Amino acid sequence: MRYIDKSKCPVIPSYEKELKAAKLDETSILRGEHAGLSGDELFDKVKQLPSYVAMKRQLLQDQGYVCCYCNRSITGVGDITEHVEPKSVNTHLVGEYKNLLVACEGGQHIPATITGSRKAKRLAYPLHCDQSKGNQTIPISPLSPDCERRVKYDVLTGAVYGDADVITMRDVLNLDNPVLKKERKEEIKNWCYDGSGNVLSNEQLDKVFTKMLTPDANGHYRNLYYVIASAALSLVV
Repeated sequence: MRYIDKSKCPVIPSYEKELKAAKLDETSILRGEHAGLSGDELFDKVKQLPSYVAMKRQLLQDQGYVCCYCNRSITGVGDITEHVEPKSVNTHLVGEYKNLLVACEGGQHIPATITGSRKAKRLAYPLHCDQSKGNQTIPISPLSPDCERRVKYDVLTGAVYGDADVITMRDVLNLDNPVLKKERKEEIKNWCYDGSGNVLSNEQLDKVFTKMLTPDANGHYRNLYYVIASAALSLVV
């Protein structure tokens, strides 16, 4: 998980202006504007703002076009505008840029059943990220300045590990489900080990680390880029 410093992320002026004009900003809502509306109802209003699409595009650019939680590549199509502090509880933050990220679709579009069999069976593809989090809170997130130091990845299994808060976050987001863990394991192996299964040299690992933290010309990071960068750094001897 990589830290996203919102203080260094450009806020689209037109979005902020429209948010205040519609009295959907934090100050207005705390003062009682739109009293009685739920977080979902307020966010529906936010999504109607003319600059909402541009704002979401900026969120994607902030993150380098990867999911804020699992670090997989995303495009914005079908992906979710995520409220780190749930909008069901913190309605005043429903449209605030400082509380918004973009998460992947979290498996929600994977077919839920296999047809044609005697009995429909649930596919072994779990919901994760926002789809697992729902209205729960997490003690550590990409907005936590120390998340890079605390969230770690096992280079042999792809598992997420760390202190108690990291474990809680991992479980709420279901980041250690078999699908994600397998993908992390395979990507770490592809980038940090040679064809014979040996760890790359320190010099090679350093190149992998630098490559992962360098976006392409369009600002896109590679799939699972920070997972791989963290693994490469941990393997240096």
